[in-house]
Parts: sequence; C-alpha cells; structure tokens
Amino acid sequence: MKTTRLTIAVLLWLSMSGEDAFAAACTSVATGNWNARTTWGTAAVGCVGDADGDGIPEAGDTAIIANTHTVTVNANTTVGAVTVNAGGTLIVPNRNFTVNGATNVTGTLSQTDTAGTMTFIGLVTINAGGVWDNAINEAITFQGGLTHNGATFTGGTATQTFDTNSQAIAGASPIGFGGVVAVGNGITVTNNNTNIVTIVGNLTGGAGSTWVNGANSTLNYGGALEPMRNRTFNASAAGNTVNYNSAGAQTVKLPTAGYYHLTLSGSGVKTMPGTAMTIGGNFTLSGTASATAAQALTVNGNVDIGAGTTFDASTFSHSVAGNFTNSGTFTAVTSTVTMNGAANRNIAGTSATTFNNLTVNNASGVTLSGATNTTVSTLLTLTSGVVTTGANTLITTANCNAPSVSRPVGGGHIAGFLQKRIPTGAPVSCTFEIGDATTYRPVAFTFASVTTAGNVTGSVTQSAGDHPDTTNNASGINDTRSVNRYWTFTNSGVAFTTFNATFNYVGGDVDGIATPANFVIARGDTCIGSGAGRTCATWATTTPSAPPTSTQASANGFAAFGDFAIGEWETPNFSREPQFIYTRELY
Repeated sequence: MKTTRLTIAVLLWLSMSGEDAFAAACTSVATGNWNARTTWGTAAVGCVGDADGDGIPEAGDTAIIANTHTVTVNANTTVGAVTVNAGGTLIVPNRNFTVNGATNVTGTLSQTDTAGTMTFIGLVTINAGGVWDNAINEAITFQGGLTHNGATFTGGTATQTFDTNSQAIAGASPIGFGGVVAVGNGITVTNNNTNIVTIVGNLTGGAGSTWVNGANSTLNYGGALEPMRNRTFNASAAGNTVNYNSAGAQTVKLPTAGYYHLTLSGSGVKTMPGTAMTIGGNFTLSGTASATAAQALTVNGNVDIGAGTTFDASTFSHSVAGNFTNSGTFTAVTSTVTMNGAANRNIAGTSATTFNNLTVNNASGVTLSGATNTTVSTLLTLTSGVVTTGANTLITTANCNAPSVSRPVGGGHIAGFLQKRIPTGAPVSCTFEIGDATTYRPVAFTFASVTTAGNVTGSVTQSAGDHPDTTNNASGINDTRSVNRYWTFTNSGVAFTTFNATFNYVGGDVDGIATPANFVIARGDTCIGSGAGRTCATWATTTPSAPPTSTQASANGFAAFGDFAIGEWETPNFSREPQFIYTRELY
C-alpha cells in the first residue's frame, strides 16, 4: 500500500512539472542551424526526453555539439547547458544567447558578430584542446566563473563583465582580454589561474566590488587607470604577480595589503603610490619602464632593475631583504637603502650602482657580485654582517672623516677592497673598516697634513699567511715570529706629509713563539702580483710608536703607502766564507 502511494505521488509530480521534469540531452546529429530540427534529429535520437516535442534544445535542456558538427545559433536562444565536444563547433552570430547552467568546450565556441548579447550564468570551462574565439570582439557577461585549460582563449576588445555572483577565473592556460574587464557591484572576482591572465584595457569595478589575485596567479595589466580604481584590489597572496605591462603611462594601485610580486614592464612612466608600500616578494623592472618612488618601499624579496629601465629612489628610505640587481639606471637622489635579509644577499648587475646612503644590516652578509664596483656617495652604515667585495671595490665618495662609514661596536666590515676619499686638512683621521670573511682587522690613519685630496684603497689578506716577501726573507720580518696577515693600501692622488697608522689583528694571527713586544712594522714599496706571486721592490722597517700587543701595532711617520707586514725583525745570519791557507814547511 505504501509503495503504491509513493508511485502515484511521483507520477503526479512528474505530470505537474511539465518540461522541466523531462529536461532533454540534445546531441547534434548533423551540421546546421540551432533552430533546425534536422540538426538534432528525432526525440528518440537527438533530443532524448524533449518534452514539447520540437526537438530543439531550450531553457531546461543540455545541448551537446558532437564531433565534426558545426551548429550556428540562428535565433535568440536560452539553453540550460552547453557542451561542445572535441571536433565540434558552436557559432554564435548576431543573436542573444544565454546559458543558464554550465558551458563546457572541448571543441570550438566562436562568436562571429557583435550584435546581440551573450550571458553565461553557470561556469564556463574550456577543456584541453578547446578553443574560445571572440576575435570579433563581442561583449560577454560571465556570472558563474571561467576556467581555461584549453588550447586558446581570445577574449576580444569589447568589455567582458563579471557580475551577479562572486566567481573565479581559473585553469592552467593563459587568458587574454583585449579590452575592459568590469566587475559588478558587490561581488568578488578571484584570479586563481596558474598561468597568465592579461587585461589590455582597464580593470573596473562597481560599488563594493573586489578583485583578488590568488596564490601563484599572474595578472598582466595594461590599463592606464589603476586597477579597481576606488574599489578593492588584493594582490598579497603568496606567489602571485601583478605586472603593469602597458606600452604607455600607467598608475600603480596601492593594494589593500601590498603586493607579493610587483613587475613594471613595457614602456612609459609607471606612477607609484604616494603611500608607503610593502612588496612581499620581488620588485622587478623590465622593458624600458621607468618609475619614481613616491613613498618608502619595503621589499621582502629581490629588487631587479633590468637593462633599459630606470628607477628613481627619490628621498625615501627603502628596505630590501633579497638581492639588489641593477642592469639599468638606478638614481639614488637622497634615499637610503637598507639590505636586511636573513641569508647572504648580492648587490649585482651589469650597471655601476651608486647609493646615497646604504645600510647593511644582515648578519649573513652582502656580496658585491656584479660586473662593476659599488659606490656609496654619502654614508655607508655597517650595522651587521660582512660585505664581501670579491674582485670589486666598495667605493665611498664622501670625505672619510665626515664620516663616510659608520660602524657600531660589533658591527660589520668589508672583506675585500674599500676605497675612501681623503680630504685636505691638518690633521685628517680615517679608519678603514676591513677584515676577512669572519674577523675585523681595521687600520686607522692620521695624516699630519693633506694638501691635495684623493682616494686610498685598502684591504687585508683574506686567509692566514705571511707576505711572500716574508717567507722568502725579503721583507725583514721573521716568518716564524710574525702576524700571519698583511695589509695593502694604494694611493690615488692624495698629497700629504706623513701619516701615523694603527694596525689591528687578532691573537690567532700571531705565531705562538712570537713576542709581540718585539714586533716592527715593515712597508713594501712598488708591489706587484697577487697571492704567492706578490712581491715588492724594496722594504723598510719602522719601529712602533708604542709597544705592540698580540692584537695591535702602531707606528708614526710613514711617508708612503704600500704593503704592510708585522713581526719580529729577522736577525741576519752571517757566515764566513771558506778560506784556503797555504803553508810551506822548510827543511
């Protein structure tokens, strides 16, 4: 009895539901027009379950375009869902066309006329091999989202609108919109595409609308107006990139929580936000783009100023946690750049980089790995970490006693070559903050009088060992009772009377059997070569001005620069040449 009642109830519901209850799956049987029954066959073959018997897919039906068939929409049409199989083609000319449900394209969906409207209420999915062809530039409305994993997506230059429902743009194939993309009132559009979404025109939004660049997504933006102007633009998700890539001027949006990766490319001036901004990943300039900082930038990744680009740091303080690479033009003005990453970072690139103020606050250090020297025009602050120069030189151009370098107690130093500007005056005191990869071994100079300003470049050897002229007994220093480091200073244009010098080293540099109180300082002149081949034409020793210790030696009255070695005086060993004595005995 219960079974009979349930059966009757179901049959009654079906009879009252009419066409919706018998929504058809209409599969094409031939090439033809949408409204031609011959395109879909009989109710038993093409539109199975077609309630009204006309054999044409309608609002509650699913239309399937089969392989090798081309179906042309020849009348205003609303359909429940659309599937275009591989090898099939759906053409929409000058008609209104609405899909209430999902649209799946594995073949080709092509718009061939800009008259009429196209609205996709459900999710549009372009599957592997599928083609979305809107080269005719039809305005299209999406209400359920867009996923592209297909072969090509040609969005056209007409406005593409996402409205009514919050939705996502997804997939792993690139999506290109050639014109404006509009986001409707009160909704959120999330870019989850893992390839590239390109918007050539402006990205606009209605009241209360939001654009979110999802994790690992990329938005290439070509609009002249900032994206989502006066609306919400979120680009902070991990790994996502926003690339302002127009061939003309653009305005860079200040997102709600900063950018992850920000790229300025193409050409023209990119106007930066007038509010301090955080870039969670990399800040990149490419093409021939140019930009001027309008407020402070915090870059938690790399800064890459590409060949042909220009970045003006203006008057602000910027921090960089990654590498700083300049192969274009970097204009420092009066800015401060702080290198503050957690791992060793590089100042690199093919262009000469001049900072105004440079602060190194990275315990893991910074390496000058570029093709040219690095210059600091005002102040180098060595808060933490070692700056390794390699074959390059870190150049400071402010007067050394301004000072040109600031180093707190326990701060960093230069492992390699440091150049300082020696100004005129009497007296003039300058310290070279140099050492090796781990240990600070500075030298302090006091010039009695400088009459012509110039530059001096200094370094200390980067590994333990005596000067080669010490080991071959040419320097006058005993190589078994010495400091196992030596310093090199080169003068470029400085005219002075004499200078006093204080050399600092560590106890581990001193030979175990040496007596530091007996140390002298030897200076080599006209020195050439490097490493084991380093040699000086002449050597002269100077008696320290105070008893040397195991960490310091000082002397006065030097009249020139060169190589400096420290140790006990090598005692000459005199030997008498063998003599032949002739004697004659008399008998």
